[in-house]
Amino acid sequence: MLHRRFIHRCLMLTSISITLLLSAGPFVTGGEPEPAGSEERLRELLTERRDVLKQMLVKAELFVEEGRLDPVELRRATIALHHAEAELCTTRADRVRVYEKLVEAMQTQQDLAVRREAAGRIGQWQLAEARAATLEAKINLERVRLGRQTSR
Repeated sequence: MLHRRFIHRCLMLTSISITLLLSAGPFVTGGEPEPAGSEERLRELLTERRDVLKQMLVKAELFVEEGRLDPVELRRATIALHHAEAELCTTRADRVRVYEKLVEAMQTQQDLAVRREAAGRIGQWQLAEARAATLEAKINLERVRLGRQTSR
């Protein structure tokens, strides 16, 4: 008999606890359900990111010229900006143009790395990184042309 009362109380307490938790949900989470995502909001965020990356690239170019920033950081900023621009494109043709610009920028930076390595200002490792970045950009361009997803 004592055992039945114990089980009954446990079941009652469990039932009450579940009811309280379910009814308290809106109060705990802030009362309002999260709004569904929207294409417009996503586009705003993508555009804002692209704009920030543009500003970073301008500063990176200036800092590299002044010798205050390693060219590797310029390469990273360039790649990030072009990927952000590609995400904003609505057609494959537009994405192809963005990746063609990226290939051109990476080739320019690789040419600079070749000259810097010949002058003894950087080592083989940095030159190899520049070549790898150029190859990655070319691979991404070909993927876009084929309609495949690019790597980051």
